[in-house]
Amino acid sequence: MHPFFACITAIALAGGLRAQPPDLVAESQRGKQLMAAGKFAEAAHVYEEIVRAVPNSAGMLVNLGMARYMAHQPEKAIPPLESALKIQPGILPALLFLGASYLQTGAPAKAIVPLGRVVQAKPDMAQARQMLGDALAGVGRLEEAAEHYRHWARLDPSNPQAWYTLGLTYETLSQQVFGELEGTAPESAEMLALVAEVRVTEKQYRSAYFLYHEALKRRPDMRGLYAGLAAVYEATGHRDWAKTAMEREEGIPGPDCSVDRAECAFGQGDDLAVIKLTAGKKTPGALYWRARAFSRLAAEAFVKLNQLPPSLEGHELMARVHRAQGRHLEAVREWRNALKLAPGDPALERELAISLHQSRNFKEAQAVFARLLKKDPGSAELNFYLGDCLLNLQRVEEAIPYLEKSVRADPKFLGARSSLARAYLAVHRGADAIPHLRAALPIDRDGSLHYQLARALREAGDLAAAREMMRKYQEIRRNKENERRELEKAAEIRAPE
Repeated sequence: MHPFFACITAIALAGGLRAQPPDLVAESQRGKQLMAAGKFAEAAHVYEEIVRAVPNSAGMLVNLGMARYMAHQPEKAIPPLESALKIQPGILPALLFLGASYLQTGAPAKAIVPLGRVVQAKPDMAQARQMLGDALAGVGRLEEAAEHYRHWARLDPSNPQAWYTLGLTYETLSQQVFGELEGTAPESAEMLALVAEVRVTEKQYRSAYFLYHEALKRRPDMRGLYAGLAAVYEATGHRDWAKTAMEREEGIPGPDCSVDRAECAFGQGDDLAVIKLTAGKKTPGALYWRARAFSRLAAEAFVKLNQLPPSLEGHELMARVHRAQGRHLEAVREWRNALKLAPGDPALERELAISLHQSRNFKEAQAVFARLLKKDPGSAELNFYLGDCLLNLQRVEEAIPYLEKSVRADPKFLGARSSLARAYLAVHRGADAIPHLRAALPIDRDGSLHYQLARALREAGDLAAAREMMRKYQEIRRNKENERRELEKAAEIRAPE
């Protein structure tokens, strides 16, 4: 039992049945002993009998609810806990376990009020902060959730899960604000600057140079752009150009803190103030500083996580970072390390298998996906991955049933439809491939699906449609090549103008 629950259990069980017959008092003591021994299902049976005899005992109702919750029966824990609170509204253990039960049964909205009352009464109760954060996150109120996760991490600083959850929450908030800016001002200097910062972290320096350069065309007086260019120059060995860029950065007047309050707060490292100052504002500037503040808070939480001893959360974080930056072999290593700490965890095994697939280790990925599929045979995702692994291993006939099952389970899964079409083409079933290729055309980034569709149409005897599709394929390839040349020319790293 978690130490916190043990403490609350002791508080709840302290109330006895002194005014009741001796046999009920004895049963109450037996229930308490069973709870202390971790025999929660047996304790629940004891408390059920007591509640039948004394239905209006708030303490025994709470004990019954707690016993059922600890026996992994949260749905059965809710009624006695609700009944106890009707009799005595302020029972702290009842509020806590009711909120926890709502969370466990997939009703986070209902958990918010009881858990909020616990936090109000006991603001330094780390587990209550965690659960209230989970409840708020479950209904999309991430900014409020982050506040409680911050308190949780402060109260339990050696807990890697606290820092990992806090970091992921801030990272998600940053991505949401990034999406708002992209949707409202996609060509703004602020948007270009944010993307450029990401490119620098990914070591895509030519792309970062191009984006900073484009941002400067729009806002030559925007602070931070020349500093970003200087970082690119430094990373690519142009220290003299980096010095010039920094001189230009220093020549831009500093912010007027009576007007540019969010920028000043960011410069002072007060990210929480930035978030407060930009709340509800939708200008590119406000969204820019808000996204950067959330991103920096996420980074700080992850730094705290990495300062702790090796943990499941630490390995998971590094695996996700490696995956996002295309380092799939490194991601595989981190998922394997995570699984050493949590052997057999299906979520971790799924992530490992995906990274194996992304690293093109289809043989090992296929074995993991096959094992996972036995536990969830109807999964569109798992059927796709297993089928795609078999397809890449040239085991086409074996792949087709899995890919077909994936498409049946989710006809909108365009990746699965693309792979199924490729499998059909490999066994000369061009006519069967056509509808799937047509459906998957929206995800064609390089023209390859147009080319496959041209092949399928030709195989099916529709030569006119095949010629038209081949023309579109060639047009896409020409456009892609022209875009590549133009981007390379524009992204050629040159001295500051």
